[in-house]
Amino acid sequence: MDCLSYMIALRRKNILTVETYLKQHRQNLSPERVAQIEKDLEGMRFGLHNMETDYCSIAGKPYTDKRNS
Repeated sequence: MDCLSYMIALRRKNILTVETYLKQHRQNLSPERVAQIEKDLEGMRFGLHNMETDYCSIAGKPYTDKRNS
């Protein structure tokens, strides 16, 4: 469970990093690159959802980040 929890936290951090990058650099990127980044973000969010679903299935309870409790 600790490994899955770590992977969820890492995925959230990566999503935030990419979202921040896109906000800061959108005007300097080609429309094709913006579309690709947005598509990648969608995939990352879907993966995060799947990880959280797996966590709930295994643990029998919703995922909570215990490091911030």
